[in-house]
This record gives sequence, C-alpha cells and structure tokens, in this order.
Amino acid sequence: MNIAKQKEILSLKAEVSSIEKEFNERLEATNNEITTKLITDAAKELLDFLVDQEFKIDETNKNQNHIVARLGQIWVGVSQYPSSLSVRMSNGEDYSISTQSTLLPLDKTVDRHESLMSQDNLISILKKRIDEVKNKMGSIDNQEYRYKLTTEEKSYNRMDYKNEIFREFKDIMTIMFS
Repeated sequence: MNIAKQKEILSLKAEVSSIEKEFNERLEATNNEITTKLITDAAKELLDFLVDQEFKIDETNKNQNHIVARLGQIWVGVSQYPSSLSVRMSNGEDYSISTQSTLLPLDKTVDRHESLMSQDNLISILKKRIDEVKNKMGSIDNQEYRYKLTTEEKSYNRMDYKNEIFREFKDIMTIMFS
C-alpha cells in the first residue's frame, strides 16, 4: 500500500461524498419547488375548466386540499398534494397527475468494487466521479419537466395502471374529458 495514494483516496472519497450529497439536496429542492408549482398550476387550470363547463365548486374541504365540482349528478373530485394531483370522477374514472424530470439521479458509486482495484485505478475512478457529478450539477437548473398521467383500470379482482408522459397539462385534460 502506498500511503500517499491511500491518503489521496480517502480525501477523494470525502470529496465524492460531499459533492454527491450537495447534488442530491439541490436536485431534491429544485424538484420539490418546480413540482409544487406545476401541480398547483394544473389544479387551477382544471378548476377553471370545470367552472367554464358550468360546474359548481364545493370548497367545503378546501383546507384538506380536496375540492368537489358538481354539475347536477355529475361530479369531479380533485385532491391536491405537494407532488401530485388526484382526480376522481362520478363515472368511476380515476387519474393521478405527477411530474417527471428529464434529469436522472446519480448512478451508484463504486464502493462495492474498490477492494478489487489498484490504488491508481481507484484514484482515477474517484476523480472521474467528481467531474461527472460537477457536470450533472450544472444540469439541475436546465432540466425539463413533464406531466405524468397515471390511469387506473379496474377489472374484477385486479387493478391495472397505465402511465403516459405529456409536455403540457392541456393534453391530459383532453384525455380526461373526451
């Protein structure tokens, strides 16, 4: 064991750990902020659409983030959560709307294979990892978000889920109300 190289490995591991933690915290904060805004905007767009269709909005449970819109015997229940929107309809249709980012999370680190590597190889891999995370860190603010529509189809004793991705919420509205 080369002691100087081992010290460098320990230092690089600490740097990798620190930068990965920073990346994950920043990614989570950004995703939470943007997701909350997109879901809030989608809920407003949905409720505005229902009002335009002459539904009456019952805001009795608004504090619990649940609103029911009624048009005679037809109703649409809307429940808003920080990361999703749930829509239930009087005809039994259920929809869940969430968001999805184009930026993938970090790959797992190399820890489980490090005992099989030479010190030079491990130093090289750790340096590459630092560069990789730094490059990905710059992508956090440039990532794109999509709406993810999950539909539930019930049949006998089974529940099937179908996921579709959309750029705009209006495309989801077209599916829900056509």
